[in-house]
Amino acid sequence: MTTGNRETSVGEYDGVEIVKRYKRLRGVCTQCNDSLVKSVSGNCLRDGAKRLGLLRDGIIAFGNESESCILMDYCLYDMVHLGKNVIGRFLEKYPPDLSSEAGECWAAMQSALYTALIVKKVIPEVGVVVVDARTNATRLLVDMGLSRSIGVGYSLATRLIDFGDFVITTGAALPMGQFTVDQIDNWLTQAHALLNTEGFDPATFIRPILEQGSSANVRYEEGHLDRPHRPRTQTIRSSSTRGSAHAYSTTRPLSTLDPNRRCRCKSGKMYKNCCGKVQATS
Repeated sequence: MTTGNRETSVGEYDGVEIVKRYKRLRGVCTQCNDSLVKSVSGNCLRDGAKRLGLLRDGIIAFGNESESCILMDYCLYDMVHLGKNVIGRFLEKYPPDLSSEAGECWAAMQSALYTALIVKKVIPEVGVVVVDARTNATRLLVDMGLSRSIGVGYSLATRLIDFGDFVITTGAALPMGQFTVDQIDNWLTQAHALLNTEGFDPATFIRPILEQGSSANVRYEEGHLDRPHRPRTQTIRSSSTRGSAHAYSTTRPLSTLDPNRRCRCKSGKMYKNCCGKVQATS
């Protein structure tokens, strides 16, 4: 691995050890994330929903379950007040021990950036090698679910948490389609320019994807109770920092929401007692 430009040479990695470290850090990130959710106000959620095009007639309206996760991710990282986002304000109040794994996760989360990825190579039971359109760097994205079902040329819009020798996603990823070899360079050029625009707001990137209905093609599998889906179309599964998995289908819509499942906004409440109260199914 060349640290200067973060070029990833997968052959240098011990997949078993990488996955072990990934699982451990993901668990810590989950605990950090749970602490943050309580800091998100109703006004923050409404303002974030407005930017993402999810506020209709003053009500947060989710077309499907995955959009609540996307909204919460945006509010945690991109809603800035007095120069700080929710994470920055939380850490100012509760400074972490930077020498601990929790401190490592907090630091990585604080610097997480929204980007678009193109899959370059699949590493079975470890993850995928991706090109980060924001930096043009090649990185190892550790995600066992993705490694089982994604293909070369697929693109995702997501936020990356960087742990140096590998990256993980925050879990609120959106599928953007698959590109041929001849299309990839042009796509990367356009995405790079947009992502590096001065004052870039991820909402300008996310909103058009939502308007195209991409989030309706995201299905969630949570815990060991859910068996892997076997859809008629190709899917992409991705582990989030909460330990669940995302299954992205290019043509098949999300199944009916279960009101008795945990809400994807990560509040810890059941969907029917949380975002389900404001869901609009128009």
